Amino acid sequence: YQARNWAHNSRGLKVIRDRLEGFGPDNVAKTNNWIIACNKNFYDIDKAFSELKAIDFNQTANITAGSKVYIYVSKPDKALVYETEAIVVNKPNKTINDLAYVLDNEGYSHSNPYMELKFVRKLNPEHLKLNDLKEHGLTSTLQGPCRTTEELQKYINSIVDKK
Repeated sequence: YQARNWAHNSRGLKVIRDRLEGFGPDNVAKTNNWIIACNKNFYDIDKAFSELKAIDFNQTANITAGSKVYIYVSKPDKALVYETEAIVVNKPNKTINDLAYVLDNEGYSHSNPYMELKFVRKLNPEHLKLNDLKEHGLTSTLQGPCRTTEELQKYINSIVDKK
């Protein structure tokens, strides 16, 4: 019986170790930064960030405090539009009243936990469109949160830091 077959809770120990060390299932090095998606049909993120310094957002991944969290806006943008920082994670309840920005309660989940995202800056999405991201290491469909690969993070930094 070899070590590669050992498992904990039906997950191979190699998979668990790779995730803890920042590697994805395809052994692509990952950062501790994330991309999450926001649908403007459900939440007016533009107005929220124009009026608030931080928002509460559903947390469905193991995002840690201090992580950069880029917000991908689906239609019409189909691009990274915001850079935020996770300042409080695993909040059992919302502490920021942002109900004025919820456009469709049916499509807006009220599940726990939440994370508090501090606005850092609005990005110029010209070179941060979905196809650009895929060309530089994005392997996710962005149907859920994904950690940025090192390759993708370098690309994002090269665009964001141009000013």
